[in-house]
Amino acid sequence: DIFAIDHPAHGRSEGDLISFGYFEGEALLCWIQMLEIYFGENTSFILHGFSMGGGTVCLISDRVPESVKFIIDDCGTSGAESALRPQLGGLYMVFDIINMIKNKFRYSLSMTNTKPHLLCAKCPILFIHGEQDKLVPYSVGRDNYRACTSYKEFLTVPDAAHMESYYVAPEEYEKSLDSFLKFFG
Repeated sequence: DIFAIDHPAHGRSEGDLISFGYFEGEALLCWIQMLEIYFGENTSFILHGFSMGGGTVCLISDRVPESVKFIIDDCGTSGAESALRPQLGGLYMVFDIINMIKNKFRYSLSMTNTKPHLLCAKCPILFIHGEQDKLVPYSVGRDNYRACTSYKEFLTVPDAAHMESYYVAPEEYEKSLDSFLKFFG
């Protein structure tokens, strides 16, 4: 079964606050808990996030319950700073202050950094990233991979841009997923 959710302010979800995975990760942990209650405690999960969703699953990698068998981070961000600073330059700090005021000081953009969470990851993670990704550069995926201390693998898709890895290399993508499923699922 697949349970797919949209982040707040994305897709069919309501809301207007994008927190680069901070609140979204907390919501995801609540969804997992709700599904465990509904389907029973023997329910198993695989978390699969794309782009900001990839950053989100990395942000909770250190707090997932044992029911999460592994995580797939497909072209995931490493936090708001890596996504916004290249575009905002020196205005990044001003943007962060405006963001904190708008969200009533509930979080700072620095709290979306995936590295401290990946350093304490509790489950295996499959990282997937296209080398031609201009939105979330390939180097971000490699940095996330290097930070992760749990069992990990990295699938590089040379000709893939952002969120195109499956379309460019479906056989390699499926083979990587299948090997994780057989070993950890």
